[in-house]
Parts: sequence; structure tokens; C-alpha cells
Amino acid sequence: MKPHGLRGEVKVIPMTDFPERFGLRREVFLEPPDEPTLMVVESTRPHKNAFLVKFKGVDTISDAESLVDRFVRVPDEWLPALEEGTYYWHQLEGLSVIDDGEGDIGKVDHIFRAGEFGNDVLVVVGDAGERLVPMIDEVILKVDLDGGVIRVRLQEGT
Repeated sequence: MKPHGLRGEVKVIPMTDFPERFGLRREVFLEPPDEPTLMVVESTRPHKNAFLVKFKGVDTISDAESLVDRFVRVPDEWLPALEEGTYYWHQLEGLSVIDDGEGDIGKVDHIFRAGEFGNDVLVVVGDAGERLVPMIDEVILKVDLDGGVIRVRLQEGT
């Protein structure tokens, strides 16, 4: 998000349902601007609703400023397995969404959480524009990651 202090720390906002795991990995990738850059985490500490992270070789405020607006990621094989029926957001992005009645309504562009305790919402973009599809049992019939498809039964007004 932004540099913190003068010694190269950066403030990182965790975009995970598992912030308690943040900082457990000592190697991460930073993305973009170009190719992912492997970085070594020297230290991590909680700070308000974020974490302060010190990367090896990032020792000044100027170094830290070069990391602003980048994402911290790890490869899928480093991620812990989830319970059946739960997914990482990045697994759903780009999947086709097929409604029982309407057929193909588009692809998942991105996902957001509706409020602090709300459900996840798929933002599906297709020929009819943008549609919001709640990730609730009444709507989501099947997620087929291998087939690249989410089958849904849209409710009135979606």
C-alpha cells in the first residue's frame, strides 16, 4: 500500500480470509508491473488492519516506494487446501457462468465481499453487461474448476 518509516518497511493490506497465516511464508512474489519478482520476507508485524513487511534488499523509503501498488502472491501449490465447496477467488476469476434458464451470461471478472459479514459476490461480465451473482447456495449450483464453468440459478432481479 505505502512505505512505512525510513528503513524500507511497507504497509500491506491482506486480501485473504486467513490473515493469521500472513507472514508465515518467507518467500513471496510481487506482481506486476512486469514479471513476478521473488522476494524474501525478513520480518512481518501486525499494524492496525494491515501488516508491516520488511523485504530483504528493501532498506530505504525510496526502495519501499518502488513497491507501492503491487500485489503479494504465492503460487497455488503453496496455498493450503480448502474445505470442499470453498474456493480461492483467483480460482473463480475468468470462469464462464451458465444460468439454468438464460444459458451463458458471461465470465467472472472479479469478486468482492458484500459487507464485513456478507457473502462473496461474483461480478460477471457478458453480452448483457455486468451482473452481480451472490455466492449463496440458492444461486450457485455447481463450480467446475476443471471445466471452467460455474452453473447458477439466478434469482429474480439478478
